[in-house]
Amino acid sequence: KKKAIETGVTNSRGKIIFQTDADCQIQERWMESLADTFSTTTGLVLGPVNMNPSNGFWSAFAALDFMSLQASGAALTLLGKPIMGSAANMGYTKQLWEQAKKTDTSRESGDDVFLIQEVKRVNAGVAINMNPKCIVQTEAPESFGAMIEQRSRWGAKTPSYSSALAKSIALLVAFYSIWCLVLLGFGIFSKPALQLFIFTLGVKAALDYYFLKSYSKATKQQSLMKIFPSASLVYPFYIVITIATMAFSKQTWKGRTIR
Repeated sequence: KKKAIETGVTNSRGKIIFQTDADCQIQERWMESLADTFSTTTGLVLGPVNMNPSNGFWSAFAALDFMSLQASGAALTLLGKPIMGSAANMGYTKQLWEQAKKTDTSRESGDDVFLIQEVKRVNAGVAINMNPKCIVQTEAPESFGAMIEQRSRWGAKTPSYSSALAKSIALLVAFYSIWCLVLLGFGIFSKPALQLFIFTLGVKAALDYYFLKSYSKATKQQSLMKIFPSASLVYPFYIVITIATMAFSKQTWKGRTIR
């Protein structure tokens, strides 16, 4: 995929490159909406991507988790700290791509996050487009196994990040999840440990809910918030399982083993 992108961008004649994925659905005025966000100082524009779940809890969980990643990426971009987004909905200038040259063809995925993190190095502006006309739709993984396979593939790119902030956030999420499971384990024998587990989980859930509620409304994904309470309970287990899969299993993508 990355080599195909490199070939396409290199041979393109336009000044702005619009990028999405083959399994996504775009709206009629998607490209126009992204283009309108560019200014003379903008090098890259990110748009929202919605995952549409199939039937079942784990597909909805995957969509909700992805929404949280999208919301975090949008918030950090607005704060001037862009570190993540999705190649399913982005536009960038050819000049930025040539300056960054960060397609990293040694990895089969990650063309989005590596380019975004290179923006700071080349001193280019990043904007976020939250216009409903700019929303791109894609399908969520249908099962727990498919979700873990996808997330472990994404997480395996973390050591290659150029952003210290992105690595720090990933470590914080891992620490929180492991800490919760440690507290739960001790909580079987210790009431204070169980109370601390409930408190830790509750505080994070409250903050997450307040944050995601507004984003879900802006991107028309309010229905995903129905599973938020149960999703908050299983989240630490999901993260630890994903970490273990990254460490002890080979990542696969589209039926083949990848690095």
